[in-house]
Amino acid sequence: MKYQWKQTLCVYNESVGTSIDTTNGLPNSGVPCHKLPQMANKQPMLEVFSEQEWPLLAFSFKSNLMNSYAIGSERLRMIKTYNPIQMHRQDAERFGIQHGDTIRIESPGGSVVGLALVSESVIPGALGIEHGYGHRDLGATPHIIDGESQPDMPWMRAGININDLGFKDPTRNVDGTWLEPISGASVRQGLPVRVSRV
Repeated sequence: MKYQWKQTLCVYNESVGTSIDTTNGLPNSGVPCHKLPQMANKQPMLEVFSEQEWPLLAFSFKSNLMNSYAIGSERLRMIKTYNPIQMHRQDAERFGIQHGDTIRIESPGGSVVGLALVSESVIPGALGIEHGYGHRDLGATPHIIDGESQPDMPWMRAGININDLGFKDPTRNVDGTWLEPISGASVRQGLPVRVSRV
């Protein structure tokens, strides 16, 4: 090989491997392994939210030019003012959606409205939502501070935010968001959703 990777490849992560799963007290695996998405009680997500009712999985991805604070850059916004929802051609046909249609995405916890970008840029069964759009603050909502009106910048609200599709984990004993078990972050990948034309 012309370009070889000569450094040691870390397969075991000691920080993860010596930590404990806070939902059941068992040790976490320190090596990569495949697991189906699970709720807090370790029940597979698809047993709680069936594929018949929620036929698609929404995921977020990082933009090649936008992020959560770059939305304030006028020059970047001139290139891409909002984030369309990426949908595979087969799913669009299945749900009667055409490229450019306004669609509603519903999850067990909320709904958003956006424009469909029909292509083969995502796999069938998935909806891609570009990260960095759909703010509610950072100037997206007008405020009065010390009696002085702050700017109202409607372009900060443009597009959709996958966080608006997050939901409560019904298997938890107390109200709480569906969380990723290792990091404790809210799940933003593989959210069960359905779509319809608006």
